[in-house]
Amino acid sequence: MDNQQNLPSYKYYLDPKTGLRPEIYVTFLNIRPALGHVITGILFPVTKNELQMLDARERNYTRKEVSKSISLSVAGRVWVYEGTEAARERYDYGLRENTACIHQAYYHYVYRCFLQLGKPHAQAYLDSTDPPEVPIRKLKRIDL
Repeated sequence: MDNQQNLPSYKYYLDPKTGLRPEIYVTFLNIRPALGHVITGILFPVTKNELQMLDARERNYTRKEVSKSISLSVAGRVWVYEGTEAARERYDYGLRENTACIHQAYYHYVYRCFLQLGKPHAQAYLDSTDPPEVPIRKLKRIDL
């Protein structure tokens, strides 16, 4: 996300040391096709309304059905959220300009969520996730 943009009902970040809003691109997890690889994640049921709320919240992602691609037998349809082309372009721009980073609290939160499921789940997450290409930075999140 472009930290200079104000989007309704979204967020931006401040540098906690200076209190200023840095000109950065804050990045989040994404998936990408990789033959022979798996995504480590959690399946949970949602209602139609909850799915619509997820679609709105995950505004930088496109919902993609993967029901036929998973090795688990589950009732109903299964989706993942994949970064939109525009989101990937912002990431690439920030990467080229050395202005992309990961919010430290977000980075550690994702790992802690997997750790709550047990050490094997946390390790599977680490094994299926590339190390960050960008710095992990301490930021203060401001919700709009």
